[in-house]
Amino acid sequence: TALTAGSAHAQALPRGQVVDDVACASDPSQRYAVYLPSTYSPDRTWSVLMGFHAGARGRAIVELYQEAAERYGYIVAGSNNSRNGSWDVSAAAVRAMSGDLAQRFTIDAERVYLTGMSGGARVAMQVALGSKTIAGVIASSAGFPDAKPRREVSFAVFGTAGTDDFNYLEMRELDRRLTSPHRLAIFSGGHQLPPTAVALDAVEWMELQAMKAKRRHVDQALVDRLFTARQQSVRGAGETPAGVERLEALVADFTGL
Repeated sequence: TALTAGSAHAQALPRGQVVDDVACASDPSQRYAVYLPSTYSPDRTWSVLMGFHAGARGRAIVELYQEAAERYGYIVAGSNNSRNGSWDVSAAAVRAMSGDLAQRFTIDAERVYLTGMSGGARVAMQVALGSKTIAGVIASSAGFPDAKPRREVSFAVFGTAGTDDFNYLEMRELDRRLTSPHRLAIFSGGHQLPPTAVALDAVEWMELQAMKAKRRHVDQALVDRLFTARQQSVRGAGETPAGVERLEALVADFTGL
């Protein structure tokens, strides 16, 4: 579902804080949590990140990306209806939430992103695979809806997985097979949402991809800052397999910038 610009009801929602429960105007049974950056104004377009959780925990998604959203100007929304189970339930949540966001806020149609946790990641991937307008997906602890890797997709993919995640190998295989822009972040933990630092890395990586794809202007100061941080990360890993992975990722992410 493509989002278009709108701002009908934005004034009613506070900026700079998580709102737990917003009812969709077209269907009040469909609800979502949302975060608007403190600087939000309908006078310009904004990136949007729509999230889906296996347990319909919209706030958990929104809180995770709140810091990144404030820093980089994203509206973040997490469905309180989409959950593991029937695809029809999740599809209805996607339609309702995306339509409501388009009515309420001024959305940049070139900067629509999806994220999800576990089964919610599969929902995000399913939507992106069926769309030509999604810029990127942040997939946590699960990949494609059929769990089978692809060689190429039309959107950028940032995957996350814990070291003890039961989908760890699936995410490693996704990373190994995918040739279009992608990255995988592994953290210490299980089948869970990533730490806030990883969520921030994911959004910053999407900013780089947006510059490379000409979805946004090249911010050279931001590129330089992220490049310096990544160089330090490579040095910190030393001459180890992790260091090699980080160096390869740095080359892939910054070539052309």
